[in-house]
Amino acid sequence: MKRSAKVSRVRWREAVEALRTLCPVRRYSVTVRRCKMPADDDGDCRQLAKHRLMVRVNKDLPEPVALEVLAHEYAHALSWDIEHERSVSHSSFWGVAYAECYRAVFNPKE
Repeated sequence: MKRSAKVSRVRWREAVEALRTLCPVRRYSVTVRRCKMPADDDGDCRQLAKHRLMVRVNKDLPEPVALEVLAHEYAHALSWDIEHERSVSHSSFWGVAYAECYRAVFNPKE
């Protein structure tokens, strides 16, 4: 299945800026990238160094999916900032972080 309607650069920048402003990660420096990934991999959040994380989102995803994946993966960075534990992937802290990230991306003025 071919993917289309990629995220516009303006919308992407708005979403990332909303996350950085409304959902700041304090213990880590977070880099956010759209990049080429395998077709079955929508995105990830990984630790690059002791206090550095990278959120990656597949650049071939259509806009609504890419923005949802951005919120999902950024929520991992935010929950790791709170929990200091990366072994629990979707904990209750992550669920709260995801709700905040989703709101920042899709309803930043709310």
